[in-house]
Amino acid sequence: MNIQTHSKSERAATRSQWAIRQGLGLWELTFGGQTAVLKHEQGVYYVAYLLLNPPTEPIHGLALALRTEAIYRPIPVAAEVAGSASGTTFVPEAGAVLQERSLGLEDAQAAWALRRKQRELEALLDDDNTTAPVKEEALRELEALYEFQRGHPWRAGDAAQKAAAAVGKALQRFHRRLAEAVDAFGRPHPVLRAFAAHLKNHLLIPSGRGCARGGPRPGSGRAGCFTYEPPAGVAWAG
Repeated sequence: MNIQTHSKSERAATRSQWAIRQGLGLWELTFGGQTAVLKHEQGVYYVAYLLLNPPTEPIHGLALALRTEAIYRPIPVAAEVAGSASGTTFVPEAGAVLQERSLGLEDAQAAWALRRKQRELEALLDDDNTTAPVKEEALRELEALYEFQRGHPWRAGDAAQKAAAAVGKALQRFHRRLAEAVDAFGRPHPVLRAFAAHLKNHLLIPSGRGCARGGPRPGSGRAGCFTYEPPAGVAWAG
């Protein structure tokens, strides 16, 4: 049996062929050893997360949105911002951060927080070591939580569906722009279009989003879920 070993330098050389890194205002892409620049847009965050963290199982769009938000946001900005209450504008100080919110993530996070609280309370009730007073308080809180959920049965599922749909649209929009990218001379951009083909074959199709609107959706992805299946020899650095 022949066992092949690779030195650290060889592994580093392989990783340097594939990289996606966030900069100030732009992303730097290294694809097959060739570099290109990507503009910030929503889809690039999801792509970067999946490339750098290829899931063993497809990840739901809501989880992908929340994880991406935690890693890549808030984003440093230097722009004039409108005040939500007064309508006036102001310029953030140097180093200030503006938290972008989208996809109804506030509702999604609230729904997840309620679910976590429900599980914690149920665990307290099931724990033989929990004292009677604590169980009584947990039961009161749990009954109130159940009552709230009966009055708002749509919230968690609706937020998850909207988040997954928004993630899918952002990914497809990002892919479309890559597939149509041109260089400074108006010619098809060799790096960005090659990257677009890579994403279609290894991210969109496995996630069930490789066909035109309304067409069949082949792939191993579950409804509302996304994945990335890198080909052999491709390991992304960030």
